[in-house]
Amino acid sequence: MPRIRTLRPYIAREEALRDFSRGRIAGVRSAVFGQVQQVVDFYIPYRFFQMTGGANRQPRGSILGVDAVTGKLDLYQFESLPGPDDIDYVETRNCVPPLLDETSARELLRQKSRRTSGTELPAEAIPGDIYIPYWVGFRGPGMGSRFSVIDAMRGQIEGRKVRNLLREWLVSITVKS
Repeated sequence: MPRIRTLRPYIAREEALRDFSRGRIAGVRSAVFGQVQQVVDFYIPYRFFQMTGGANRQPRGSILGVDAVTGKLDLYQFESLPGPDDIDYVETRNCVPPLLDETSARELLRQKSRRTSGTELPAEAIPGDIYIPYWVGFRGPGMGSRFSVIDAMRGQIEGRKVRNLLREWLVSITVKS
């Protein structure tokens, strides 16, 4: 079982279960697909880069992370690197392996920053992937179950990109079994 370096979640499992179960949309999902049967942790690797540049080429002080699987998920941003109190080491099978190398991740980051800010800033790689924790709520029985995903750092319900990444990973591990 892999041992990964992950950010310590801000949203606890119990909070995620409440979030999966409340609100109008959750009520509709429960009526159609059933109550949340199980909440499990899931981790996606990110590659982080120190962004430099700006006025007079001074460091901007921004740390940006690109998912190391597809590079298509939303960027993660920090003003400074997470410290030792923010990091956990977890042994889990519930993690997607990184597929993008550093060069590919850097290029995707440059493209995204160009699209969003109109400028391309130099990006210095920070060694070692950090996995971002997510909570996955499964509704319904067995292989026909449906799921929702909450970012355990931001507390937001995730959309299609994260759900598709999770679905593809679940299919790949089912095929291997």
